[in-house]
Amino acid sequence: MKDYSHRYSGRTSSRQNVYGKRPGGKNGGRLWKTIGVVVTVAMISGVMASVGFGVALRNGLSQLADSRKENSQLYAQNRVLLDRRDQLEKEERILKAAAEIGLFPPNPDQVRHP
Repeated sequence: MKDYSHRYSGRTSSRQNVYGKRPGGKNGGRLWKTIGVVVTVAMISGVMASVGFGVALRNGLSQLADSRKENSQLYAQNRVLLDRRDQLEKEERILKAAAEIGLFPPNPDQVRHP
């Protein structure tokens, strides 16, 4: 039988060209594609997780700074209130206010202890 293949393809070699097959067996290329996809997805999820942790860290630090400011303001307000309480509890102030409305302290013989 005579070979007429070179007349149609323009080639003179007797080797047949086969397209679509790759070396490495039936699933050799698919395995590398799968590994590449898994590695790419892992890298993308790692980047997204690190960005998420960065945002959470920034929010936590800003909340910490806000709570420190609030704590210092409350501490100052507490000092003012404690000073005011100490002034109101002084015995001289109480006796002066009682005298203004006509009250007086009891005599020692008017005090009874149970």
